[in-house]
Formats: sequence, C-alpha cells, structure tokens
Amino acid sequence: MTLSLRVLLPVADLAPGEALAPIAVIANTGEEPATVPDMEGPGGYQPRFELRAAGRPPEAFSLSPGARPGEGKTIELEPGRERGRGVNLERLGADAPGVYELSFSLEQGGARVTSSPGAWRRHAAERHEGSIPVGRGTNQLLDLPCFHLFHGGGVHALLETRVTTRQEEEEVVVSSAATRCLDVADDARGLVTAAAPEPFPALRARWAAWLEGDRVRAGTPFMGFNHRACPLPFAPGRILPRPTLRADGGLDVFVLAADGLQLALVSFFPPTERPPQPIVVDDDDAPAEEDDAPVDPMALVDMPAPEVRWTLALDEAPRAGAAARAVGPWSARVGLVLAFEREDGLELRYAPFDPEVAPRGFGVQRVHGARLLPDAGPALHVDRDGCGQVALLVQAAPAPGDPKKRLRLAHVQLSFDPDARPLVTEATRYDDLGPLPGRPRTAGIDVFVDPDGPPRTDWLLVTEDEAAWVGHGGDRPRKLARALRPLLPLALTTIGAGLFVLGRDEHGAVRALRCAD
Repeated sequence: MTLSLRVLLPVADLAPGEALAPIAVIANTGEEPATVPDMEGPGGYQPRFELRAAGRPPEAFSLSPGARPGEGKTIELEPGRERGRGVNLERLGADAPGVYELSFSLEQGGARVTSSPGAWRRHAAERHEGSIPVGRGTNQLLDLPCFHLFHGGGVHALLETRVTTRQEEEEVVVSSAATRCLDVADDARGLVTAAAPEPFPALRARWAAWLEGDRVRAGTPFMGFNHRACPLPFAPGRILPRPTLRADGGLDVFVLAADGLQLALVSFFPPTERPPQPIVVDDDDAPAEEDDAPVDPMALVDMPAPEVRWTLALDEAPRAGAAARAVGPWSARVGLVLAFEREDGLELRYAPFDPEVAPRGFGVQRVHGARLLPDAGPALHVDRDGCGQVALLVQAAPAPGDPKKRLRLAHVQLSFDPDARPLVTEATRYDDLGPLPGRPRTAGIDVFVDPDGPPRTDWLLVTEDEAAWVGHGGDRPRKLARALRPLLPLALTTIGAGLFVLGRDEHGAVRALRCAD
C-alpha cells in the first residue's frame, strides 16, 4: 500500500488578505485498496496540518478540531484514485505579507507519511486603491461589495471584499476575505464602483470600472467575472466617482480627458447567459476526446461591446466632479456636477440631462472663500422632485479677526431645480465647523437619502498626523479613537447604519470600517 500526499494551490502569489483555498490531496499510488480518512465528516479521522512562516512559530491544526488519529470515518481508496478537501486558513491569521508553507501528514501502518509543502507569498502593496459603492436609500440588511486594485510584487489584480451589516440589538459588521476577480494590466488605475442595494431586487448588479492605457474597462460578476474594454477618443485622465446604474442593469461611466477639457459618457451593457447549443450526434464520427481545459466564463455569456455615447468639450478643466442618477419619477435622468476653483472661491456647475445626449447647458452657483480638500470632490443626489442636491466639505478662509489666521473647515449644501436653476430650500446651508484640526491629507463626503426625510451628509477628514475626524452635516468634527489607514483616494459610503470607509488593517488587508452612526 503506497500513499502520496500533496498540497494543491490555485495561485502562489497573493495580496494581503486575499482568500486562499489550498486543497489537501491523498492519492493511492499502490496496487491495493487503502484505508484513508474521509476528511469530509466532522470529527473524522483527520491528517495533521502544519503552517510555517518566517517570524512566527509553526502552527499545527486539524480540519476538525478535537479529532484524534484512528477515530472517525474512513473510506476505501481504490488504486489510482485520490481524495481531496479544501483547507480553511481564515482562523490562522495568515494575511500579512510574507512566505507561507503548508504541509500535512498522516499515520498509516505505523509510519507517518508527509506531504511536500505547498508554498505561497503574500506581497506588500506598491499601489493600492479601493472603491466602495453608495449604499444610499436603505436602512436594511446590507451586503456591500467593495472592489480594490492591488499592485505589488508582480501581482496586478482586481479583488472584491464583501461587507455585511445587520441592525439587531447592536451593529454587526463582517468583512470577508478578498477574492480575486481577475488579473489586470499593470497600469490599471482610477477604480470606481456601483451597486444596487438588496431592497431593490430588480437591480442587484454590482460593477467595477477602471482605466488601463487609453481604454476604460468595466466588469460585473455573472457566471464568473465578465468584463469589456472601450477605447476612448482622447487620452484619459480620470473617471468621475459614482458611476450610474441603468434600468437594464448596465453601467454608465463618465471619463475626463487628461487635460480636463473633454468629458465622455461610456455605456457598458450587462452580460446574459447564452442559450444552450444543440448537440449534433453523427454515428459515423468517432467519439470526441474529452477536453479537460478550464472553461472561460466569458465563453458562456454574451456581453455586448460598450459604447461611447457622447463627448462634451469643456472650456476649462474641473478640479472635481460627480454624477448621480435621479430617483422616482425622474429616474430616466442623470445629474452632473463639476467643481472649478476661482480666486475668490469655488464655482459649481450643474446639469440634469438624458444620458443619451450630452448636457446642453449648466446652472452655476458659487461658494466664496472656499477651497476643495484633497480628494474631497462634491457629493450629488438627484431627488424625487428632480432637484440636484450637492454637498461639499471644504477648506474656508480664516474667520475675520482671528489673530492666528487659522484656516477653517466648512460643510456646504446647495440645490438646483430640474432645469438647473439655483434653488434655495431648507436643505441649503453653509456650516462653519471651526478651525481645521490639522493639515488635511485626504477627505471625503457622501449623501444618504432617506425616503422619509431630508438628505443627510456624512463626512470624514484625515490629517497628516493620521488622526481621523468624522461628522454629520453641520456637526462639529468628532475625532475617532481607532487608528485608521484609509486607501487613497478615500473610499467611503454612508448608509442607514452609518458611515463606512474602506481601509487597510495592520497586515495591509482591505477592510470596511464603520466610522460613525
């Protein structure tokens, strides 16, 4: 009786926190049946596993804690056959960068058979950016997809982390391990995401879009991860945050040229399952040989080519911008806001339009004495009345008479009517939040729209000393007690359960952190 043990690894180079499912395989290479552990039943006769990594002591474990050799269910393994089972490493905390080795052994006939180790490396990030979709419009259980682009150690990948929140006696937040969607180009950048919340079952699509070379690519999980790329009519600079979902489950992405003087709308269309192909049997033909090659998921679906719907020439380059699809009876329209810096403050240009046709004109409002904070462009919502609600977190001029000339922090909300005319409502406000608590490194703001109440804005500011400050609307900044290591640009969203920011833990793995409620 001869047994051979080995560890199979689907991938050997990973990002910190990326899910890995090694498979432990027992093969009977002898000529007689062998009695081996079932490895499937709880408490069964289990092999002994050992995980090794530099800087930490070896850790031994079994697949079923409490199982002892010689106890539990066994099976008869015929000659030439093998038995395998996935090994869950989550509880071992093997997320940090470094080289890891996993092996296992089995007592058989008074001797111990040991596998050769399966080895993998987790690489530290050289470039890492993330995006978390808006969760607006729901107070319900939320399963939030967070995408991120990882570049490091020759690994260039798009990954997804799922975050679940439940509102029961107290808030429970669960961040899953990251799963790899696909390998990407080494110049992949500018990631944005969109997803429909669970209360809207007709639109459960989730998308990620990013730039690579002179193209924009977008993909969505459907029978695998399906994606298409669209060439652009100009050298791209960046994608505006918050791409918009369409009623058909597709995605509209706004891309700004590198010089900032052109804006394009690119539409991506959802994949659909291909109808089964008829099988033609010809008795005269020899049976075809079996093909064990893996099936490409994109061979099972139809995904139409994306289209550049229109391009718009701009007379100057905006500093930031955002788009949002309207809700309710105005849901066929999209709002677009662009922010420009002037000597005396900020200029906001807003346009509502049918996505099939480029905007023909913009309404304008100004915020005197204001400057954009790093990464903190405007947040936009188009409400059920067709009005554009714009929120900003800005750096304001020193207060008159302040001998220290300290720059200040301000929260601004502006409104435009359905024809883009400036509108003064109960939501229009300028809130002086006091002196800046430190030199700003990055900031972000988002709008939560409660169907039964007025829009609510949540914001977060991170200073150069790594302190994080949060607030609701015009509330004074509140310093977070926990350490926060946000990705850049800051990726955040606000939902009924509070403000969430996409950050990295002490190992560099991506996690969603609940910052405020």
